[in-house]
Amino acid sequence: MKIWRKLIIRLLVGSFFAVLFWVCGCAAAIVSLDALIVLLFVIDVVRLKDKRFNDYLFKRFGLFLKEKERNKFSTIILFFIGILLPMMFFEARIAMAAVLFLIYGDFFAEYIGTKFGRTKIFRKKSLEGSLACFVSCFIIGLILNMGWSLILVGSFAATLSELYSRLIKLDDNLTIGVISGLIMSLV
Repeated sequence: MKIWRKLIIRLLVGSFFAVLFWVCGCAAAIVSLDALIVLLFVIDVVRLKDKRFNDYLFKRFGLFLKEKERNKFSTIILFFIGILLPMMFFEARIAMAAVLFLIYGDFFAEYIGTKFGRTKIFRKKSLEGSLACFVSCFIIGLILNMGWSLILVGSFAATLSELYSRLIKLDDNLTIGVISGLIMSLV
């Protein structure tokens, strides 16, 4: 149950930054994300140096932390960096698609893959989770009226980067938005 609440919170917070980017513009979203990333980084450094603080955070805010992150940096920082990078380096429409691909594609890949995934295709990744990633990215592309070639190429790039990110030893929080944004920029 904890993992689903964490995914929902991540979905909502990520969506907040996507809306901030869309409504207030790139600068407001980038400054807000920068501040949040620095704050989370400082908290993680202190948490990792002070066992009591670390234990306190896990007890109080365990919803936001994975047990495997007890003695290393939290992946939530990578998630916010993964949102920040497309906003910084791609034009607005592609940046928005790449950010939403990360937020929703990764969410549905994990949710559907964990809940219904039976057909393993790469390590712990399932065909069902990968299809959920592709379909959610495809729908986002349709909603953003991206055009068929960008929708297909972007959705495919996001899905492959979610599926194979561990192969290149990078977290999919970093790869989905950056790779899909880069590929869409080249089309």
